Amino acid sequence: MGSEKQSVNFSNKKRCMDVWNEVAPRYHKKWAGPATGPFGCTQEMLHLVGIKPGNRVLDVACGTGAVTAELVKLVGSDGHIVGADMSKTALSIAKQNSVTSSNLDFINCDAETVKFTHTFDAVTCQFGVFFFPDAPAALLNLKSAIEDGGRLGIVVHGQNTPYYTCFIEEITRWIPDYAKPGMPALDRYSQITPLYDLVSDAGFKDIIVKDITYEFSPGDFMSYWDGYIRYIAKPYREKIESLSDAEKTKLQEAIRNRTIPYTKNNTITFPWQVLILAATV
Repeated sequence: MGSEKQSVNFSNKKRCMDVWNEVAPRYHKKWAGPATGPFGCTQEMLHLVGIKPGNRVLDVACGTGAVTAELVKLVGSDGHIVGADMSKTALSIAKQNSVTSSNLDFINCDAETVKFTHTFDAVTCQFGVFFFPDAPAALLNLKSAIEDGGRLGIVVHGQNTPYYTCFIEEITRWIPDYAKPGMPALDRYSQITPLYDLVSDAGFKDIIVKDITYEFSPGDFMSYWDGYIRYIAKPYREKIESLSDAEKTKLQEAIRNRTIPYTKNNTITFPWQVLILAATV
């Protein structure tokens, strides 16, 4: 059973990395800004964790470096930041967009298994933990990399994210095999209790979870549709493009109907719920 689970995890990780290696450039351009919709959470998370000058911080699932860049500013020349991600493409973008600094390193690694020769004052993980096939194993492993009394910061999407659900809930009705079977459910930590339990079960304490709702406007409906289709990975886009023109029109109308509660004067403004967690070792 152990080897079978490892095989499934490896397969899921490879699928996830194939997707992220493709979409990372578009992700960085579209989302990786501190004032872009839910990314306003970055400063809130770093404040909640209490990052200070001189801290050593590990930024897990750092992606293209949105949080890493903010950490470098906060810890100053006496601190040290390590950005870690499994996507080589995302790391390449993070390196290109980072200020050259002797106190910043990037490593390509797996959060479930990576080992360090030293510990950190804090570990951060923004919009990443739900991608880990074995998130409990990742949290236990990351805990071992934090100093006694050190801090953990996690950000996940909440349940109220109609930017995604207006699309996904309709697309999966029209294309039942749209999502790959066996992939971890990306909403499994979108409520406070499962997220709290994940961190508590790993042995963290003093857990605080803040529930904040941001806003994001993709413009009118066709801007929303076009932006979403351009952003997703090629295998998913091809499934949508395989629909006939009539099917695609009906799909668009079904999604448009879901956006009506968020539309005013032909402009969509979505609420975007985010859960921000801080805890102590």
